[in-house]
Amino acid sequence: MTVLDVGVEHVKKTYYAKLHLSEDTKKHKPDDVERLAGLFYPEHPVRRSMFIFLLKKAAREGFAVEDWFLTVCEFVEEYEGVDLSDVREYYIDQRGYMSTTKLNNESQARADEILKEQRRGDGYSFYNYVKIYNRVVKDMRVAGLLYKKDDVYKYSREFKKILKAMIEALEDFEESGGEE
Repeated sequence: MTVLDVGVEHVKKTYYAKLHLSEDTKKHKPDDVERLAGLFYPEHPVRRSMFIFLLKKAAREGFAVEDWFLTVCEFVEEYEGVDLSDVREYYIDQRGYMSTTKLNNESQARADEILKEQRRGDGYSFYNYVKIYNRVVKDMRVAGLLYKKDDVYKYSREFKKILKAMIEALEDFEESGGEE
């Protein structure tokens, strides 16, 4: 398997989003968002689903950075098929009345209880979904799929521009017969 790193330098570190290219990629070109997500997360179905969910959300209206808890709740409801509306209402009602840390901790504990009650079998805790959310957002930002403006994540056309530039560079290379 070939791994293509798409990197962004940030302060003292370089962050990478990895695209995984395999023989399967050659047979089944990434012609839809599901396959594109598979290039980023071939072994992680939850991350793939989160990637698609966030891409759709960003393309429609974007999503607020500070509303990460509500975004994760929406994803968990869609992915797990559980009802977290009580937790979301509690979170919205209590915002501004208690510290953010306390509110996040209490809301996550409530969400965990509901997940345990409503789902069949073992699964991820709400905290695990939060970690997946943070990882996927970071990867999408590094790859140029998301950008942040006025504390809202929005869909960026930068990734598409990067891929077009790579295609043009390869076409130029082929036309020149391998000469630089």
